[in-house]
Amino acid sequence: MKEQLTMGLQELQIAKQGNATLDDVTQDWANEAILSDYSPVLQEDASLNGKLIIMTKDNVKGKFLIGQNLNIETIEYNTSSVEIEYTTISRIDNKVKINIVVTDKINGVKQIEYPEGNPLKVVSGTKEQISIDYEVELGKEYKFVITTGDGNKTEKIIKIDDYYYNVTKDFGESVTIDNNATKTAYNKAVSTSNSSSNTSSLEANTQEKGTTLYVNVIAKLEGNNCTVVLKSDNSKTVPYAITANGKYTFVVRGTYNGKTIEEEKEVIVNQYMSVQGVVQYDAGDWTEEEINELKSKNLYNINKEKEENRSSGLDFTFGGFTYEGDTANASDIASGNIITSRNQSVTPQSGFGTPKYSGWQILESKEENGKTYVTKITHAGSLENFAYYHINYSDNKIVEYILSSGKRQTGYNTYQPRSWQMYIDQSQKNLIANTTDKDGNEIKDIHAMDYSEALAITVSEKSTTGIRNTGAYYWLASAYPDTYNMWRVNNNGNISYSIYDRGLCWGIRPVVSLTSGVYIKAGTGTEADPYILGKD
Repeated sequence: MKEQLTMGLQELQIAKQGNATLDDVTQDWANEAILSDYSPVLQEDASLNGKLIIMTKDNVKGKFLIGQNLNIETIEYNTSSVEIEYTTISRIDNKVKINIVVTDKINGVKQIEYPEGNPLKVVSGTKEQISIDYEVELGKEYKFVITTGDGNKTEKIIKIDDYYYNVTKDFGESVTIDNNATKTAYNKAVSTSNSSSNTSSLEANTQEKGTTLYVNVIAKLEGNNCTVVLKSDNSKTVPYAITANGKYTFVVRGTYNGKTIEEEKEVIVNQYMSVQGVVQYDAGDWTEEEINELKSKNLYNINKEKEENRSSGLDFTFGGFTYEGDTANASDIASGNIITSRNQSVTPQSGFGTPKYSGWQILESKEENGKTYVTKITHAGSLENFAYYHINYSDNKIVEYILSSGKRQTGYNTYQPRSWQMYIDQSQKNLIANTTDKDGNEIKDIHAMDYSEALAITVSEKSTTGIRNTGAYYWLASAYPDTYNMWRVNNNGNISYSIYDRGLCWGIRPVVSLTSGVYIKAGTGTEADPYILGKD
């Protein structure tokens, strides 16, 4: 039974891309996720900090409490024919009224002995089911003894440690949620407004990563407003500004009959759009030796100010990155202005956007023989900046020569071409080998994205959909004909060419061409569960 439930919860998390909540655990889900042989029945009650699922097979009954984080918190098995259930009805101060239902479909119920008072006896014979109301005190144990028709006695101890106060919380389209429902659905409290009275809500996967959103929780206890603060920092209250998906825990406090009532509430934020087609690929970290190699070819200037200027030596150079342990630039590394990993993204010149994502994703693939074969992957953002300050009419052809690793515009070979081989995956080099055909022509490589590859993503220069849109400007490794311009991608995903009089410092987006036979062997392509590549 436990295995059935565990597998069902794991599949639910996969289906929800790791963002499943207790809200998703429903009777319909149980009917689909668990074999019908186990007759799953879901129960919800205000006294439970979770949801109870009951499974029955071969006269064995299993009860499993699923907690707020979708973990199985308690397990109880019953191998006898007697079934004892209780539900809470109401509460006054520390007294809770409960309803107890005792069932024995095989032997019948003959007698129930209360913890206090006279036992309840069936006048003549037995009953298949008996229902009674009983009042208990919080934190106190109560033992009930059930005698079934075959003379066997079964003890049941009931102890209620907590019962949810009638706290109402208003959020999301003026909905009021109380009692057991307050444990879930908090992801509906995320909006674009920082107003303390705002109750609007955003749908999942609708907002660009990096956009500032606000979590707002309005809690009332007995008609009075409660305080709501971030658990990890009680100086932070709501509306609370966020910029990323995740789980945020808040502490809600109020006063009830002179006592301070406190509850922790989790808000699951899934409003930000996730990068799609993510591939497990590690290009490693920059080393000081690699930086010095680029310097020796006049291809590097850290350019942490992200400027373009020919007289200052910034023109035709790459920057925005340095090696791990560069103490001279520690503060810029800490702030994210300069990156040290070849998997990170760096921001271009001020005013030209910020990359939304880091890492690597599929650029081109094909379906064949029941497999998805991947032919190209690309960086999800921009991992280097390139400074281009033009003076002469042919400057863009020089840039194309540099960015194309010397394969195009070869007449400008007095300049040093840029090699992109530093971006080979550190753990799967066999998938990206620089192989050659029988004529010695290089057929697989790593290069900067060019105009034709960027256009193929949407087949339209003006389309803003798809992975071409990184949220920031970046250069393409293709010169615009008959001018000094270079093709570029804007921060909205459109392709155009530079119309500026001089130059700019924008990103570069490498592309990795894979050898034949590379396919997706595992993973779902999300950031939490990236595709794992294998080879035939």
